[in-house]
Amino acid sequence: MPGGTQGPSLRRLRSKRSSTLSVDRGNWEGPFRRAIIPRWSVYCTVRLLSIGFTGRVKPYESDIRSAAAKARRWIIGISERGSHASMRRVGLLFHDQIRGSGLAVAEGSMTLPAPIKIISMSRRQLLGVSQEASLSRTSSLRIASGELECWSLILGGLALSYARTGDVSAVAALVRMAAHLRLDGAWLREAQCYLLSQQHSNGSFGLIGPELASIRRHHPPVGPALRLTVEVLWAFSEVIAGRRERLRGRFANHVRVG
Repeated sequence: MPGGTQGPSLRRLRSKRSSTLSVDRGNWEGPFRRAIIPRWSVYCTVRLLSIGFTGRVKPYESDIRSAAAKARRWIIGISERGSHASMRRVGLLFHDQIRGSGLAVAEGSMTLPAPIKIISMSRRQLLGVSQEASLSRTSSLRIASGELECWSLILGGLALSYARTGDVSAVAALVRMAAHLRLDGAWLREAQCYLLSQQHSNGSFGLIGPELASIRRHHPPVGPALRLTVEVLWAFSEVIAGRRERLRGRFANHVRVG
């Protein structure tokens, strides 16, 4: 799965797809639920236990805001000039959105693939779909009512699987996509907790910073760490936006349910 390969559990699921799943997009409650969700639940439960999370149900908004503020202090320390200027500005804008000032990013539209297709995608394909969905207006993203739980389980399970390998970028992309679709679920919330746990004392996110610093101790490159930090902030800005909409009671009107 991560790195474009799929684990044995996913290969078995994929091999059974043609014989077991001849599923109409409008009828996910029957064959899809019986054939995929039990296997996927077992697979992701094993992944979750092997990661060793603290068991918190979900990160508090205050935790996300605190992490964003810490990331902002690190980003502020990066020069406003040079090759990182644009990425620096984007990171600060996502911080502002988490704080509640608002930022309109999604202006495109797309047709979502069937949830079952997400499982067999390579990492590159998965990140491409996540990017396109995150840049699309939620009003243009149609999800059938019977698919909501399936989408939540699949995106959450994939996020935890990538977390197991330390792929912070892929986890952030999947959390962002799920939040943009205004999905919620236990595995998605665990993935959010995982992202929070990847912040370093200086405010940046991911393993890239320490690894590069160990190679070039005096002048570690900022670009990779900055990009990864911005990706995580983008994911959390979507998470916060979704929570605020649910609190305002506008969840049912945001994602079009077919």
